[in-house]
Amino acid sequence: QGRITKVLNMKPPEILSMIEEAAGTRMYEYKKIAAQKTIEKKEAKLKEIKTERSSYLEYQKVMREIEHLSRLYIAYQFLLAEDTKERSAEELKEMQDKVVKLQEKLSENDKKNKST
Repeated sequence: QGRITKVLNMKPPEILSMIEEAAGTRMYEYKKIAAQKTIEKKEAKLKEIKTERSSYLEYQKVMREIEHLSRLYIAYQFLLAEDTKERSAEELKEMQDKVVKLQEKLSENDKKNKST
């Protein structure tokens, strides 16, 4: 009689717990909780790995961009050097022409001085 009253006064979760225990399903509930905890840990690790992968992919993208820009910069520097070389060659040619003309004038002046 006392047990029946006790059961009647129990709250629904308490009754469910008592039935689960009597039916032997309590052990499976513990295993289910343990499996859920394992799944949560695995999901957290998976999220961490995905974040790291995303960071790594971004790093690779930035490194490819740096490599590309470095090559462009080197090509630009090369073109500037080529342009400077060509301008210097032209200036050198002009100066050599001036030197030749001045030497010719000097030679003419020397001839004039010797003839006078």
